[in-house]
Amino acid sequence: MSQMESWQGRLPEVFGGPKSAPSEADLRRDPRVLRFLQQARSESTQRAYRRYITMYLDFCAETGRTHLPGTSATLEAYAAWLAERPVTKGRNKGKLGMAPASIQLALSAVRALHHAHDHDAPSTRLAKVVVEGHARERANDPEILDGKQAPAIRLPTLVELIAACDPDTNAGLRDRAMLTLGLAMMARRSELAIIDIVHLRDVEAGEEVFLRKSKTDQHGKGRTVKVPWFTAMPDLCPVRYVRAWRAKLAGQGIADGPLFRAVDRHDNVHGTAAWAGKPGHSVRMDPQTVERVIARAALKAAVPDASSYKGHSLRAGGATVAREYGADVLFIARQGGWSERSPVVFRYIRDVDEWEHNPMRLIGTNRRGSS
Repeated sequence: MSQMESWQGRLPEVFGGPKSAPSEADLRRDPRVLRFLQQARSESTQRAYRRYITMYLDFCAETGRTHLPGTSATLEAYAAWLAERPVTKGRNKGKLGMAPASIQLALSAVRALHHAHDHDAPSTRLAKVVVEGHARERANDPEILDGKQAPAIRLPTLVELIAACDPDTNAGLRDRAMLTLGLAMMARRSELAIIDIVHLRDVEAGEEVFLRKSKTDQHGKGRTVKVPWFTAMPDLCPVRYVRAWRAKLAGQGIADGPLFRAVDRHDNVHGTAAWAGKPGHSVRMDPQTVERVIARAALKAAVPDASSYKGHSLRAGGATVAREYGADVLFIARQGGWSERSPVVFRYIRDVDEWEHNPMRLIGTNRRGSS
């Protein structure tokens, strides 16, 4: 008897038989599922979800609401609560109300919490209307800086940041390498954090850096970014500083592992016997620490609006500087790992193009029809 005939003979049993209740095994979640669910979201998203779920639990405890399963009315109230919550850090510190985009992410976190516990997530339809009203209200406040892009680090600013990093110290040389490489690669802070020493390849034209994954490559196909020598600007050359930093690490017995790693307050590099940092501290710098390096250099250099420089300032700066020196948009997109039609690239270079091709620059030059 074929397998098909066997199944056909069992059709009444399979489809017409009495329905049985799920067994204990049917209801037990395979532990492997939790691992894959965790891997499905980036580390930064997981961190944000944990933070917003904690806030949701605090809100429910404070207002006497049931957190699981929650209701649509509870999510609406949670959105309103976040919209009036004091901001404790960032450029809106001291103001009332989280940014609308953050509240949207908080609502997504609550829905994920419900799904993780096998509950149907409550509707967020009216909660999203609350967020929209909050966004319109904030738009009328000139002191709130929602959606303002972190400033791009251009070459004059990079010169000041590099000068603020002491190359005679481990931390200073590491920071010079990180700042110049980040700008040349147009890298995200998370991409700088995952570079290992083995991912670097010295070539005559400069340095090849393999990025094993990125925000838009979570499945880890990887790509290689080529970083040339800055022969006309040796004091800003990423190849020079990266190789100097690697030589410094090698001199301390470090030949593999993370390229950018923690340095303790005594200037000892994590991974050496002299390291005296916090026990359990990761050898690899995390993206937040990369951002702190940028912010610290900006504050030390006392550049204007120093506190506004963020991790994305290097990525935006690389695209902006390349465009200022005449690079084609296609090659800028390839260097930074954007899609060749990505609107994000045009947003970064818009400032350069709006000045370069500003129609008012023609005023006072040759007028049409004039002799």
